[in-house]
Amino acid sequence: LAEIDDCIARDPADLAARYQRAAVRLAADDYAGAMDDLLYIARTDRGYRNDIGRTSLLALFDLLGGTHPLTRQFRQALSESLH
Repeated sequence: LAEIDDCIARDPADLAARYQRAAVRLAADDYAGAMDDLLYIARTDRGYRNDIGRTSLLALFDLLGGTHPLTRQFRQALSESLH
């Protein structure tokens, strides 16, 4: 994770590094951290890897369930960023 964080510190717009960090965070059950990175990707470039930021967020919403506080928080943030 430290290496990925260093990459992002050097280039905050590195979407590949942000996606990698989201995967590492997800594996560590850091859902909020993973969702932050995925939301950044969705807001920055909807075309990146076929809209992987948004679609990954939607998959996490399904995983956590519609009533989970993170689902509600990030669903609202995603909606605001896309409209």
